[in-house]
Amino acid sequence: MNNVSKNNKKFNIVIFLTFKNIYLFHNYHKRVPFNGKYLKINLFTNNVDKLISLFLSLLGNRLRLSTSIHMYNYDLKFFERFIKEKKTNNIYVFSDGYIPVNYSIFYYKLLFGVYFSNIKYCYRDHFDFKFCLLNKIEKHKSNIVNINDSFKFIKLKKETKLITLILNHAGDWTSTINRSDTDEIIIMFSKLAQQFPNILFSIRLHPTMNNEYHDGINSKIRIESYINYINTTYRTSIKISNSSLEKDIKVSDLLITEYSNVYFEALKLNTPSLIYNPTNRISFMQELESFGFEIFYDINQISNKINQFYLNKFEFYKNINKSIDIFNKNNSCSNLSN
Repeated sequence: MNNVSKNNKKFNIVIFLTFKNIYLFHNYHKRVPFNGKYLKINLFTNNVDKLISLFLSLLGNRLRLSTSIHMYNYDLKFFERFIKEKKTNNIYVFSDGYIPVNYSIFYYKLLFGVYFSNIKYCYRDHFDFKFCLLNKIEKHKSNIVNINDSFKFIKLKKETKLITLILNHAGDWTSTINRSDTDEIIIMFSKLAQQFPNILFSIRLHPTMNNEYHDGINSKIRIESYINYINTTYRTSIKISNSSLEKDIKVSDLLITEYSNVYFEALKLNTPSLIYNPTNRISFMQELESFGFEIFYDINQISNKINQFYLNKFEFYKNINKSIDIFNKNNSCSNLSN
């Protein structure tokens, strides 16, 4: 009896209905910008299998087994047997974060494994679309997600004298970015704090950095120890943020990041960001340069831009809005053919 209960757990099944198709997810994926109403059903594992089998027998490929990039490995166990039994051919994968255009395709082949050829990628913005185009991945436009095809212009806001570093996760699965990058950008940030003693500097750690495959176990403790040393030695004002992401964005004058979806979230919340590439390798934000957004490669460039921001905000915002205008008019999803 206990073995049965352990293996037969309850799960949420989320269903989106469209005019032609049904998208079935194992749980609600919060990071996917869904559009429209959905049905949530709470079922035991064995009943999930029965429900999917029933839907497939009635709907065939009109039932679209769906997941997102960051939940794919978790969801696969629910879907793979239906592909193996040839009851369906495809898995619909929805974008749930920023996908750099120049990200390694080998990472995705490793992630999806033998099912890579079964993937239909549901894009949500220009970067997703172009990534699929360059790597010959079958792209799919779904009306259950909001397509982000433009950014609003940012406006002047009240100064707080706070600059926040947004850390991305790092790993050794690609030569384009690795664990040592986090050290480089934190060292740079601590030097900025020494240059600007009247500004408060805050570091927002990535929520998954302690993962052994990302920055490594105890990486958070190591960073906290380093910041304590810098603050004590140089009397700087650097803190580790414990606030929500939204609050960190709203209360900051500027954000600094190497690459992160937060760059785009910050634009929505009227906060500008500076992109810093500490290694001089290919930047994961390289696509933005084609629209006029700046990428900085050394501390002097960043320092000069911070000075410009506080001395002439009007010119600073004008330049960013010019790039936003170029992006909105030229290469957003609304101007890409399906």
